[in-house]
Amino acid sequence: IIQQYVEPRRLFPGLKQAVIDFEMHHRTVKNVLMAAQAALNKGSADGERRANTVLNRIAAKMRQRRSNTRGTNA
Repeated sequence: IIQQYVEPRRLFPGLKQAVIDFEMHHRTVKNVLMAAQAALNKGSADGERRANTVLNRIAAKMRQRRSNTRGTNA
């Protein structure tokens, strides 16, 4: 197709339909990409939220132990 129509810049039968098909494919691919990026962002945010929850629990336990240790040493 490239050597026969593209390089010599000749029209080929069905060019209008090929353009329509390409535009539909392009829109579909864009939608799939957007959905994949949204899913990735949601997963990343969820993972970060869970990690922060765990770190906050650890920090709370450490604060509690420090306050308990200070109370017994005083």
